[in-house]
Amino acid sequence: MASIAARHPGSPLFSVVTAVYNVARYLPDFIASIERQSFALDRVEILAVDDGSTDSSLAVLEAWAARRPGLVRILRQPNAGQGSARNLGLEQVRGEWVTFIDPDDAVSPGYFTAVARGIERHPEADMVATKRIIWNDTDDRRSDTHPSAPMFQRTRLINIAKASSYFHGSVPSAFFKVAALRSAGIRFDPRIRPNFEDGHFCSRYLLARAEPKILFLADAEYYYRKRADQSSTLQSGISDPRRFADVPKYGYLALLEEGRDSYGSPPRWLQSFVLYELYWYFATDTAVSSRYSLMPGPLADQFLETLRRIAALLDRDIVEHFTLLDLKNEWREILIYSLTGQSYVSEAVTFEKFDPPRRHARFSYRFFGPEPPFECLADGIGVEPTATKVRSIDLFAHTLLYERIIWLKADGDLEIRVGGRPLPVATCESTAQPVQVGSWLNSIEDERRQTWQPFPRWYTPGDILAIILSRVGRVRAKYAHAWALMDWVVDADENAERLFRYLRRRRPDINAFFILKRGVPDWKRLKRAGYGPRLIPYGSLRWRVLMLSAETMVSSHINQEVLSPVELMRLPLPAYSFVFLQHGVIRDDISRWLSAKRRIDLMVTTTPAEHASIVADCTPYFLTSKEVTMAGLARFDRLGELGKQYPPERRDYVLIAPTWRQELSVGRPTRPGERVALTDDFSESEFARNWLGLLRDRDFLARVEAAGKQVAFLPHQNLSSIVGDLRLPPEVKVLGFAGQDVQRHFARAAVMVTDYSSMQFNAAFLGRPVVYFQFDRETYFSGPHPSRVGYFDYARDGFGPVAETLDQVKRAIVGILDEVPALYRERMDAAFPVRDGRNCERTVQAIEELGTGFERPVPLRLGWSAYKLLTQIADHLGPTSRLRRWGMAAAASARRARRRHQR
Repeated sequence: MASIAARHPGSPLFSVVTAVYNVARYLPDFIASIERQSFALDRVEILAVDDGSTDSSLAVLEAWAARRPGLVRILRQPNAGQGSARNLGLEQVRGEWVTFIDPDDAVSPGYFTAVARGIERHPEADMVATKRIIWNDTDDRRSDTHPSAPMFQRTRLINIAKASSYFHGSVPSAFFKVAALRSAGIRFDPRIRPNFEDGHFCSRYLLARAEPKILFLADAEYYYRKRADQSSTLQSGISDPRRFADVPKYGYLALLEEGRDSYGSPPRWLQSFVLYELYWYFATDTAVSSRYSLMPGPLADQFLETLRRIAALLDRDIVEHFTLLDLKNEWREILIYSLTGQSYVSEAVTFEKFDPPRRHARFSYRFFGPEPPFECLADGIGVEPTATKVRSIDLFAHTLLYERIIWLKADGDLEIRVGGRPLPVATCESTAQPVQVGSWLNSIEDERRQTWQPFPRWYTPGDILAIILSRVGRVRAKYAHAWALMDWVVDADENAERLFRYLRRRRPDINAFFILKRGVPDWKRLKRAGYGPRLIPYGSLRWRVLMLSAETMVSSHINQEVLSPVELMRLPLPAYSFVFLQHGVIRDDISRWLSAKRRIDLMVTTTPAEHASIVADCTPYFLTSKEVTMAGLARFDRLGELGKQYPPERRDYVLIAPTWRQELSVGRPTRPGERVALTDDFSESEFARNWLGLLRDRDFLARVEAAGKQVAFLPHQNLSSIVGDLRLPPEVKVLGFAGQDVQRHFARAAVMVTDYSSMQFNAAFLGRPVVYFQFDRETYFSGPHPSRVGYFDYARDGFGPVAETLDQVKRAIVGILDEVPALYRERMDAAFPVRDGRNCERTVQAIEELGTGFERPVPLRLGWSAYKLLTQIADHLGPTSRLRRWGMAAAASARRARRRHQR
């Protein structure tokens, strides 16, 4: 380092500008990482700019400056944002190179040494980029998983004008020449918030050079902290409106236009960088949580218009060949075609799924603009699809692409022609290799017929025992053609239980079993009802055997514990049909959440509007009329019977049942049945203040009592553990889900009060009005929920009035107790035109029409098969295990028996 020091004796080589705002708890880590540098700190200066912190950040900095006066200088300003604070520090730096380490991050001990060595060896470098390491604040774990990691596989100097896949947009993990910044007048643009101010700064710096050179250092590690509380600027700003208005306009678009004006077209490295940034917009908008999405309105329109202008400046080959992140093909098509107004049809038809019992194959292709006519052929003869629909691909509150879904009978070799042109059939979009469909599907069936295979080494003895039991003797017969039904792991009394009861009562010829966690209240209740022999404990050996044997899986839920339990992931599960009964009636758009559940073979809907919202053309769901039946919720059969037992004079509940808000939960359950913890500020939340304000209102309770009714509170399961702490008046009757007859609660209700819960349809089915208390209507659908605004409009389609304040909801409840307007009765009748008590019958008929799955695994016989099985069990057990010794002895006996038989 001597030659560098000699150039500017007495002046710092590196200046570090850090913008500090309310990060006192993180500063010790930042300070420690600077103090332990192997580089001489007399060649470094720290300019810490306090941006109006309200915590103890300034005190921590002052203590550090007092201890290291030659190293640390403190600047102060009223809160004006990170960019403004950095600009203030940039004005006063004295170093040759400047970097902007964030005060909640840290750097490796050899960080400055590695950078100094790099610029000594490569003085022509315009920028030095360091390797970002993800630092998970939750478990203090560090991992080399940042998306930019491929650029740092080794240290190298890259002329990014000639290597368009390289770029760098992080100022905390970059070093800039101070003289170059000042000569070009480059500063942080305060308009670009809450994100991309770093990328904009880096890009403007690099745009000042026709052939910018970046030194990518593999041995200088920057520890980028992912805060556990999601409070960082990047994490908390993901739903900030400026992210969709100012950042695209003043950031991405302005940079591309500057590059075009300077060089004729935007530099290719800049286009790649903008694509990298746009990826996160696409990824978050397609995420399950609605907090990341744009709602329809002026902001969405403005963003889309800016996105169109950006897309027009991107070269097609850059979009097609971008590989740093997994840019989905449909997103590429949107950027290349639909945003630029070009008509488009996929180059190939994609094979997606095969239904073996009925030999139906599912294909799809995408298009934009008017769809050319299509036709389907089998062995050259025209055939009609079994089912078809056009799915809308919606992003940023607009339909930007379409997908034609086609189900065909797999008889002969199939061909799909679009606009008179035959499209090749691809088995994978990325390869798009055409196949002969008929022969290829036959080979799939042959491969998936399960026959004897040696057990992999990762199988546990329990896994092997389950497989053995599922294939031998009386156990195999017991679970032959089984239907496995379940609601939730720890709760029943939903659609699966009601269908199970129907099967045992009316269709004993169907071999039905019900899955539930042993010992929970509903387990005891079902056992008392005489269903003990048909109850299967979730997680048990019997459960594994059942799932290895089942022909059909039927559930009212579709989460991991149902679809892919960890305990079953190792096992060779048969290709049973999966039937999704649903938990309730869909009223919002849950297509993004449901799109990850491609295992669905049959889904049950209830109302005409709900059914159309899923299967109709230009809806966002991947399901078609083939997979969706309007049979009705199974539990509505009993609900209707209970409703008849409660004529108006017996309806004595004002049933209050709010839905949950995910932001009030801490984390997510880690095992089946676990309830989430509530946030520390739950009692001060808008949710608690409004609902408890209603439940504790003495005047309201008195008016309900005067009407001859009682307020009954049905809290969400996440509230069940703290109901006793809510200080509810004795007049409020607290109900629950576990071990109670919840349907009877609805039957007793004179009116239901909720906000957005699908339980409203229970009340409407019974002809009970609903009052909607939507105090957070403006923010609910931009929160962390798996739903977005759907077909159901509460004011237009709801079964009662919508209230937004406490006074409004109290008046609405009391008013509707006196008289239910005819308008709401008409809406209830339109939603449920059929109330014949035959939902279970229709559901069973639809399941039976699915047919049976692939052939069951071949049965095991004594002799050689037993010898191989027992030997493998012995191999999986330890050398001292008594069971291993027994297994080896039994295997030897089987071997001797086989030899005698052969003689």
